[in-house]
Amino acid sequence: MIFYICLDIFNNHLNPPIMITRVFIFITFLSFPFFVSSQTNDDCGTTIAEQSSTYDFVQKQRSQTFVKTRTAAADVPVKIHIIGASNGALAIDSSDVFDELAIVNDLYSAANIHFVQCGLINYIYDNDYVTFVKNADEGLCDINDNPTALNIYFVPNLIKIVNGVEDDLCGYAYNFDIKNRLLMDKGCATNGSTLAHELGHSFSLLHTHSTSNGYEHANGTNCSIAGDLLCDTPADPKLSNSTVNTSCEYTGAELDNQQNPYLPDTENIMSYSRKSCRIHFSPKQLLQMEDFYLVEGGFLECDPEATPTNNLSEADPIEVYPNPSDATIFIKNVPSGVNLELIDLQGKRIWETQVEDATSIFEIALFQNLARGIYFVKIKNGNSISTQKVVRM
Repeated sequence: MIFYICLDIFNNHLNPPIMITRVFIFITFLSFPFFVSSQTNDDCGTTIAEQSSTYDFVQKQRSQTFVKTRTAAADVPVKIHIIGASNGALAIDSSDVFDELAIVNDLYSAANIHFVQCGLINYIYDNDYVTFVKNADEGLCDINDNPTALNIYFVPNLIKIVNGVEDDLCGYAYNFDIKNRLLMDKGCATNGSTLAHELGHSFSLLHTHSTSNGYEHANGTNCSIAGDLLCDTPADPKLSNSTVNTSCEYTGAELDNQQNPYLPDTENIMSYSRKSCRIHFSPKQLLQMEDFYLVEGGFLECDPEATPTNNLSEADPIEVYPNPSDATIFIKNVPSGVNLELIDLQGKRIWETQVEDATSIFEIALFQNLARGIYFVKIKNGNSISTQKVVRM
């Protein structure tokens, strides 16, 4: 049924010679892990594991006797990585990314934080990452991250797998002092609030419904030691579309453990309220993000050459095959002067060589001696770089 509908669309809009090619491409897409770009799952995948430095930072800041001030906004460099299929399909439009960054910069202006692009966009076209699995696929990020910028990866489909069960994610992020990286699902990346939400995590903010420090009382009596540790964000029972209506009114009736009703802020960026309702940070959230940058952000300075873009010539594409393989692997169409590396899932380089003369086929015999698992072939040609995931069976 799906094939029939697509064929009918092609017949109405495409000439027959093109139609044959496009149908083949569509069938190829069906071999990818299935995804829905406009997913309805509202989950943020950021947990206390990615934000383990927040509590200590907040306590340390509270013990300070002086107040930090800054009169001008700080430019925070962001390295943009856009992942798509091997033929470039499914990737987010870069103009949509920049439109969303403009919204983010408006929201962060009161924290004296301004995000600026660092270098060219890094395009990563690889069918293996059309569906990106939280943690499991971050080896790709390890070898593409710009070490002096905040790295933002936009992927067609972002999921997590827990006990064998897959769940869609809108995004997740690390405190940037732990890892200067965040991941965004394409379907959630342009809704006006999710990117700002994940960046809030990068700058140490917890969810307003966080329970990692205990449950916050609805009357706020333990607000400084429980919940998100901030007293100008009301206790939050974990909002959702089912408890916040389209007028951004809280409709839930949940009581806290003292039997008091919640009065949450349905417009806070760090909540799970409706995406369209989330429009502001609290004053103390803004101050915490600014302080976090002042204390931890000294290494954030754009070095555009740190991560070259994936722009190797497409005239004779370099191909790694067979993949997966239980023996040796080969690289097709290797030009002269290319540097080849084999990297494991932890980002450790386990083999490297320089190819002096161009060759149509280059063999990596070492591959058959490796343990089963996922590896990366990194191909560097001057200032251009390509990375391909390979599986040792």
